Amino acid sequence: MAIKKIVAGEEFSPTNSTGGELASSVNSLIDVVEHPETGNAELASRLGETQNEVGNLKMTISRDGTAAKKLFSRSALGEIDLNYIVSGDSNRSNNFNNMINYYNTLLGQIGVAVVDNSRSGQSGLNWKNGASSPTVQEAIDATPGTGATTLLEYSFGPNDSGTNSEIKAALKGGVELYLAAKPDATVVLCSPVRTSGKYGSLISIYEEIAQELGLQLIKPHTIIEPYDNDPRFKQDNVHLNNYGSQRLLHFILSNMVDEVTRSSITIPDLGVITPPDANINVVTKVGYWNYSDGVYKPTPDTWRCTEIIPVEPNYTLHVDHGGTTDKVYWYDIDGVFISAGSMPSVGANVYNVVVPSGAYGMALNITDDGATYDALSYVIDVHYVIEEQNYMSPEDTNVNMALGFPRQNKMLLDSNGKTGSKGQVLVSLGLGKTQWTTIEGLGETTQFMWV
Repeated sequence: MAIKKIVAGEEFSPTNSTGGELASSVNSLIDVVEHPETGNAELASRLGETQNEVGNLKMTISRDGTAAKKLFSRSALGEIDLNYIVSGDSNRSNNFNNMINYYNTLLGQIGVAVVDNSRSGQSGLNWKNGASSPTVQEAIDATPGTGATTLLEYSFGPNDSGTNSEIKAALKGGVELYLAAKPDATVVLCSPVRTSGKYGSLISIYEEIAQELGLQLIKPHTIIEPYDNDPRFKQDNVHLNNYGSQRLLHFILSNMVDEVTRSSITIPDLGVITPPDANINVVTKVGYWNYSDGVYKPTPDTWRCTEIIPVEPNYTLHVDHGGTTDKVYWYDIDGVFISAGSMPSVGANVYNVVVPSGAYGMALNITDDGATYDALSYVIDVHYVIEEQNYMSPEDTNVNMALGFPRQNKMLLDSNGKTGSKGQVLVSLGLGKTQWTTIEGLGETTQFMWV
């Protein structure tokens, strides 16, 4: 008999479930796995499978984050050297949000090594197929042994195209390739930061993959999307700035790092963030770019143009090349020509142009009078137009995020170098010694400052 519910009323009540009923129900469920051999044999007979096939079954990891938390806990105890791989696109790595550096800032405090396996513009398909770096093979190569000491954070999709089935096949296929090579690694999926348009479908795809592979899924859109139009958190209409990226990482880690280890992470006050050096190196050469197909033409040699310049989509570029043309050519992440056009002028031969979505390369035609231009020795200036951000404190950055996120640990340490926990106070032991101690009757006083 299987008990559908356990009744526990007053002591000795005749309606209570008996111990015999409970034992019978539990045994009927547990006996198939109580021994590795007899259990699998019984399971095989029930499923109609061979014993060997069932014996090779692998337990799936709980999607509540237990696996990740155990890794961080073991790392904090000095049992392992935790290896943290960040696999993603411009939501992890671009020229402006410094997010990979921030991973190191936080995780470095607890001795976790961070591996950057991300790049602006990368798709899950190209990551899986190895079409462009970073790749799944690079993630495999960065994973020691069978992966038992590695956590891979996976976040692709916005740069993938095709039907939902095709995108799912690319994303799931990449994760499966990685786990096939590193079966003991822990993979945590992280879905897009917003639900509008394509992103909503991507979140559904991530939910399906997490369910099918038994992986933890973190869905940060709940804490990012409410601020999607807030310039304090956004670099542009797509990308997060430094503060938005910090907020995102706080949320990610709060869902993976166990509470004890989290208390050792101090969220730094980074002060006023000055925009990074946004100047772009530009190389000129003889020839021109053909307007109709974006193909480079080395002749006539009277022309001067630039090499293809790596750029970030959706940002504004200031261009001052000292030439006589306003033509610009755009290329995708693989160097395939997208389109050509004219740059809006903001002065004499000076232009501001917005990099189109999907464009990661830009080329310029400068002049058809190369001899005169060469004699000028003109220094080309191409830089991003970035407004300086207003200062935000850690409390501002983490506004309206519930308890449980990495915290700014401002609590005192006792003589043993420990901070307090719930219901504890710092007491003097004499001779300059102090200790956090539980005092009866203090209730649930929280000794940590959370942000």
